[in-house]
Amino acid sequence: MYDTRRPRLLKARLARLGAEPVSVKAEQPYTLRVSVHNVGDTIWLAKRATVGGFVTVGARLHDAARQPVEMEYGRAFLSENVNPDDSQVVDITLVAPEHRGVYHVELDMVCETMCWFSQRGSDSLWERITVL
Repeated sequence: MYDTRRPRLLKARLARLGAEPVSVKAEQPYTLRVSVHNVGDTIWLAKRATVGGFVTVGARLHDAARQPVEMEYGRAFLSENVNPDDSQVVDITLVAPEHRGVYHVELDMVCETMCWFSQRGSDSLWERITVL
């Protein structure tokens, strides 16, 4: 079996839990609850290591036109390893931008020090947020 220290197919299906739109005051924290499902053939390791090879949920911030604003917007850690065809629910807490407007948060799995899963063909999850 492959794991994220020497991965083969890194592929995820992400879904936000809760359908309510996200509206938040500027510079205030907010949390997105995300179900992450391993649809690849590689075990996602959860234990943090200085050499990488462990998996997190990563966030990137984009403006209303989906142009990049902050490419390292946030991270959330897995509570345990995720085997192929297994899922885990992860809460990622982020801080709203200082300026009002519509933004898009792109959520993606990250094999730390190696790659974002979308760089290997996996789909990321896009969530719209409104900053008041």
